[in-house]
Amino acid sequence: LGPDHKKLASMDVELGANEQNELNKKLSRENSFPIPIALSMLVLWIGVSAGLFCLWETEWGYLTSVYFFFVSISTVGLGDIVPGNKDMMLVNFVLILIGLALLSMCINLIQVIISLLTFSEEFSKISH
Repeated sequence: LGPDHKKLASMDVELGANEQNELNKKLSRENSFPIPIALSMLVLWIGVSAGLFCLWETEWGYLTSVYFFFVSISTVGLGDIVPGNKDMMLVNFVLILIGLALLSMCINLIQVIISLLTFSEEFSKISH
């Protein structure tokens, strides 16, 4: 192989690195919602909702309310703690539904970041 082939190969590697940098910049701009903010929103929502449950369910403490709300949005609910105030069922449903949406958003954001990191690593392996 001659010097022209080596020169072309080095230009190809440089183009691959430049393309990867441009792709990383583009992906970071498109996915600009930070995970810490999303997780903070979820924790804040759990805290506020648990406080409301604590007010409505007078027999529950704050930690019991946090436990109930977390179990309700992260699983199908264990059924060991059940709200007794039937008048607030619709409000409870809305709070849990919004919590489910926030939890789903956080999981989705983390999944996208992991996919992008994996894609970036694979792309860099291919370009080198």
